[in-house]
Parts: sequence; C-alpha cells; structure tokens
Amino acid sequence: MCIGNKDTNGTGWHFNLPIPVLYIFLMLGSLGSLGADDSQTRIMEKVIALEQTLQELMDKIEGLDRRITALEKGAPAHRETPRVAPPQESAAEKKAKKLIDIGQGFYVLNLGYEGIVENTVFTGELENSGTKDYQFVLLKVEVYDGKGNLLGDNVLNIDGMSVGTTKPFKITIYGVNVRDVANYEIKFVKGF
Repeated sequence: MCIGNKDTNGTGWHFNLPIPVLYIFLMLGSLGSLGADDSQTRIMEKVIALEQTLQELMDKIEGLDRRITALEKGAPAHRETPRVAPPQESAAEKKAKKLIDIGQGFYVLNLGYEGIVENTVFTGELENSGTKDYQFVLLKVEVYDGKGNLLGDNVLNIDGMSVGTTKPFKITIYGVNVRDVANYEIKFVKGF
C-alpha cells in the first residue's frame, strides 16, 4: 500500500510510502509523547525540590523568630555551651611558626610561591585564630615588581572557617612571571 495518489478507478487513494514508514511515524509520535512526559516529570521533580527548600527556609525563619522573641524577653536565644577560644600564642611563637597576620584573627602559614608557565602560584594555609566562625573568607593576593608597581592580583574564597581551623589554599596570579615578582601582599577582604 502507498500514500499520496488517487486510485486509477477513482474509488480511493494509493499510498506511495510503504507501511514500515508509517510505523516509524507512529513510533516517533509515541516517543514524542514520552518526551513530554519526561519533561513533565522533570518539572514536577523541580517543583518538589523547591517545595522542600521553601519548607526548610520556613523552618529556619521560625527558629529565628523564636530566638528573637526569646531575646526580647531577656532569655538566652539558644542553649549552646559557650565557645572557648583556642589558647592564644605569643607574638614570638607566631613569628617562630612564620605566620603572616592578615587581620581579623587570620594568619597565613607555610606560604610559598612558584612559577608555572607564565603564572605565579601561591600555596599556603589559612588559620582562623579569631573568636568568630566564618562561612566563607575572601582573600586577595597582590604581587609587585621591584619598583612597587602592581603586576597582578587575584581573589580566593575559602569556605567553612570555624574558630581554630586551618585550611590549605592555592591561588594563581595569571600572566605574571615569577621572575618579575619582587614583593607580594595577602589581604583579608571580607568574610561572614
């Protein structure tokens, strides 16, 4: 049977396409509907995930509201044991460890840098010796030539810096050859 031409005796149509081609079209049509179901499933999964996230946020807001209410009444906001700061080292002990004070209670330990191709890579460890936990800390490294001209800089985000923690870091100053670096500066930019 074929698709497309009228029968020679005028009683019907002849089809130029063989039957297997029709099966292919029918299969493609059913596959297209499967794709629609798949996208509907993905949309439903995203809606469910959003609902769960919204519920978590609502729970957090309710917890904050309870804490605020408790603070307004003069009661402690939560019953957490007070955090004891780690023992403070003397300036001489810190200098012996070759710590670099970058502010806000943060120190850089074991700092080094090397050239990789036409870039300068700094490695070291960041220590939170302060009294505050940080979800993230933003550092900035600047490198200078012998005349004090800024050659380049880059920023680095380090997550989860609780009091007393030390985390390794690696930051690349792109396009600055290590032979040109005469001086550098590491700064605490911000954190919360």
